[in-house]
Amino acid sequence: LRIDASGRRTWDFAEAAPLFWPAKPIRLAQATTGNSKTLPKELQDFVRGSAEVNGGERPPNNPPKSRIGDLTLGNVSILDGAVRYRDERSGLDEAISALNVKLSLAHIASPLDAKGDFVWRAEPVQVTAQMAPFRAVLDGKPVQTQITATSVPLALTFDGIATLAADLDLDGRVTAKAATLDRLARWTGRPLTGSLTGGLAIDAKFKQTSALTALNDARFTIGPITANGTLSIEQRSPRPFVKGQVRVATLDLNALQALAEAAPTIPAASAKPAAATPTFQPAPASIEDLLKEPPPAARKPQVRGYTKRTGWSDEAINFAILGLADADVRLGFDKVIWQDLMTGAGQLGVALKAKSARVTLDDVQLYDGRARGIITLDATAPEATLGGNLVLEGVSALPFLTQLSGFDWLSGRTRVAIAVAGRGATERQIISTLNGKADIAITDGAIVGINIPGIVRNLAQGRFSGFDRTPTEKTDFSEFAASALITNGIARNDDLRLASPLMSASGAGTIDLPQRTMDYLLRPKMVGSLSGQGGATAQQAGLEIPLKITGSLDKPTVTPELGALLRDPNQALQAIQDAAKTPAGKEVQDTVKGLINGNPEARAKAKSFLDQLLKN
Repeated sequence: LRIDASGRRTWDFAEAAPLFWPAKPIRLAQATTGNSKTLPKELQDFVRGSAEVNGGERPPNNPPKSRIGDLTLGNVSILDGAVRYRDERSGLDEAISALNVKLSLAHIASPLDAKGDFVWRAEPVQVTAQMAPFRAVLDGKPVQTQITATSVPLALTFDGIATLAADLDLDGRVTAKAATLDRLARWTGRPLTGSLTGGLAIDAKFKQTSALTALNDARFTIGPITANGTLSIEQRSPRPFVKGQVRVATLDLNALQALAEAAPTIPAASAKPAAATPTFQPAPASIEDLLKEPPPAARKPQVRGYTKRTGWSDEAINFAILGLADADVRLGFDKVIWQDLMTGAGQLGVALKAKSARVTLDDVQLYDGRARGIITLDATAPEATLGGNLVLEGVSALPFLTQLSGFDWLSGRTRVAIAVAGRGATERQIISTLNGKADIAITDGAIVGINIPGIVRNLAQGRFSGFDRTPTEKTDFSEFAASALITNGIARNDDLRLASPLMSASGAGTIDLPQRTMDYLLRPKMVGSLSGQGGATAQQAGLEIPLKITGSLDKPTVTPELGALLRDPNQALQAIQDAAKTPAGKEVQDTVKGLINGNPEARAKAKSFLDQLLKN
């Protein structure tokens, strides 16, 4: 079976439709009646049938008088045969060997039974098939067909109607099972490079024509992904069009990314290989292009797919899968997994055209809240453009922010509105070019790991402690709100406000998303008693001691800005007066008295105290 460089196929016979009696017969050979009686009876009948009309040409409504209706196949076999397929346009060359087939046909109106085996890519395959009645095959009419192909990597069955005319049309039920995706992928010549595990299972109503492939009432499993619904692929130019409505139990985007990155590099359909220089490879334009894989020797081993990490990846994102087809798909799911992030049930729409995608989140459960919005991705250029306009309502901040970015400082019910856009070929490039704005509001929450009123109390008493984050500490608040403008990945905020029974706070600063660092000044002010924040009852109403928060998002450093405190004389005076009433304040007074009286021990204590004060 050969396709030449111009696309002609050896199995396309000249004007032979229907299969065994052309509407406009072609004169291929002509028998004569001379010495016909010396031939066997069957050949005599054939000769008489072919010679009844002068020139051997016969009207379409007058088929030849042959004994085709009495055809039987008692013992027809192929032993140790081979079938070879070559496409000279792409250089694809495939073959099956060790082909053994037995055919059985009791009568032309009976089923044709076939049974055999062959070897393809070093894997034995057993095949059984039945077509009933066989006369329908000769007439180019629909025929009941059952086919089973079994191998270690894959078991495949089809039960339905087949029409063998100019094109092969199928309409029936298909099932497919593979124990492991890895072995199936290696057998088909596309070894997986990610960590996708599990098997393959498909059970669906199947319809195949030259223009359409459809799966209806389908149930299928691909690795960890289980789904059901309808899906169709319509052959269009320049790309197929996928349409469907699918329900997925768990949509694992990490697994899909690994599967997409396992797709082969598609070479240009040229006769000579390109020079060994890395170049941008175009996306496959058809299903046939997917077969144009370079030989195994030309592939280099790679390790890709999602690996848990801190920071953004500098590895180029593979957007080739977006160029395989256009699509309009409605997707429902019970759960979506992306890196460490996990959603609840929801539904979304995916529209894809010419490597530009639009994802609409209609209603997605997300960490005790809900999300809605639109995400767009344009991968027509080497640097993709990503945009998002999202609203999150009632989301639990602590698990969401922790799993999204490792930021575990805030808890509470959250409302987030964000509109951003960025571009690039890697995660880091996209984050580094983000521009947009964000608003966040949290109610009945806490700053986790740090007790701000406790820090202020300690400072007022002369103790420089409590700045290290501790899982058991927190600062409760009733309201937290802030907005940010994002420019080239840098989020700037100057309107933070926080309210609680013990204090209020304002704040301003920046968060560097590409570097995952922050530089922020928080200004907490006591508004009530510190009772309950460490057990003290000292009144520090109105006292404000700014706190500097710097360093990485997952492990920042908190230090007091005492210089700002001392720049406010009234506040400094109040703090000193309050400190004088504390045990630490009394210790300072005693030290000063010792210095006046010339006590050497007091001099050493004073130096130590001043060093500690200046250090902090």
